[in-house]
Amino acid sequence: MPGINVPNFRLLTWAALIASCTAAPPADSALNGVDDYPQLRGLFPVGMYLAADRLADSWGPTAPTRIGRPLIETYRRKLEDLARHHVNVVAIENTSAIPVPVFREMLREGERAGILTWASENGLPSDDRLDAWVRERQGALRNERGLLAWAPFDEPLAEQMDRWLHLKRLFEAADPRHPVIPVTHGGPKGFEACSVAQAGDYYPILAERADPGSVAWFVSRYIATGRGKPFWFVQQAFEGEGRRLPTEAESSLMTHLALAEGAKGILYFIYDHLADPIQTSTPLWEALRATNRRLALVGPELLDASPERPAKGIDVLGAAKASALRSARGHALVVVYNPDVARAAEAVVRVEAGLVFDMYGLADGGPETEGGIELRLSLGPGAGTILFWGDPAAYRQAAARVLGRLAGRERLLAALYRRQAPEARAALDELQQLLAGLRRTIWSRPELRPFKQRYWGLASRYLALENDFAAAEAAALRRDAQALSQPLR
Repeated sequence: MPGINVPNFRLLTWAALIASCTAAPPADSALNGVDDYPQLRGLFPVGMYLAADRLADSWGPTAPTRIGRPLIETYRRKLEDLARHHVNVVAIENTSAIPVPVFREMLREGERAGILTWASENGLPSDDRLDAWVRERQGALRNERGLLAWAPFDEPLAEQMDRWLHLKRLFEAADPRHPVIPVTHGGPKGFEACSVAQAGDYYPILAERADPGSVAWFVSRYIATGRGKPFWFVQQAFEGEGRRLPTEAESSLMTHLALAEGAKGILYFIYDHLADPIQTSTPLWEALRATNRRLALVGPELLDASPERPAKGIDVLGAAKASALRSARGHALVVVYNPDVARAAEAVVRVEAGLVFDMYGLADGGPETEGGIELRLSLGPGAGTILFWGDPAAYRQAAARVLGRLAGRERLLAALYRRQAPEARAALDELQQLLAGLRRTIWSRPELRPFKQRYWGLASRYLALENDFAAAEAAALRRDAQALSQPLR
């Protein structure tokens, strides 16, 4: 264009895009802040990514064989496993391939398990069908309480801003109750100006070289440009494409670095690499159970806290590092972490005023501590913790909130255990019937003695669990019943 040089033209174009982000939304999509969406209030996402085409598994004679027919019973087992690991959000890719009636049932199963769904509708129809498709599909799901938010497609680029904004307006006009939230890759792309929250994924654990410490740099870029909006960090939990599965220490370090920089949620990519279809877990998935429990209970305390640099009045001595985040209530949360993923570290935290309390100890079921001006910590490789720094009265209020969340989690898990009990009883009954038909001919064979001992152990375990069903034992019982019956089929 004559009279306009290229740099200025790009600047004007970018300014126009930002202006379009901040323009008034359609009348039926007037909600534009976190507090305007009930499902986002007080939410600290502890999330897991799932792929729609992998929701089904091959276990069981009625397992589906193609996308669009996810077996609800199979999905329910996955949700129960996720709930036992204290996940409260699932981000499902490629949901556009799931028919509305099936997806509605999936959302309601998630709601029953205490898990909200962030749906990424990759694979949208052509533009000539798009408007009607969105009005019908998103409009049909607008009242679902198990739905957290939409994403028209994954990882939009800056040059796709116009397309993404058009889809955002379509989605939120059809469904004003659920916002469109983007997840971008490699760093902020300008979408933070256009959404109530933002997310970014970063995968630094390469097969040849791992750099978990670079997560701090990555998250800080989003926080700096985020206009105070919540940022959710999507963390590597997969292998392949030149990457390996993070160790437990690397995963913990990435989590606590993200929290130290101001992240308001942690999601993992992807479930398939942590647990197989019948929930045979990797060591990392089992380690995440403890991490997620702490995040689910203590994480919400970070929602109104922002990094305070430099933090005055607090010293951390030793090999550990720390970051203070100042809450709007006046107190601070201090994220302390061991940056070494190979060796343990000792640390001493001292404050000039107020007291420090270990919030993770409270989340782990320990007693409420009296606090002190000095706290000694022993941190394993890559491990971290969150401390409360303030006056005792404010800590008691925070502790009451944490214990209230703990009671809520226990009630939720108890309800899931009660749902699992009939399934486990049916598996055991099936095994007993199978053995009854074979007992006369093979029960006395010497080589089956170990099998008999394990069978009776299984039966006694079930009887012991009948009144107080524990989740881990329920999953183990289901796997044992399946494994024990295989040699006899």
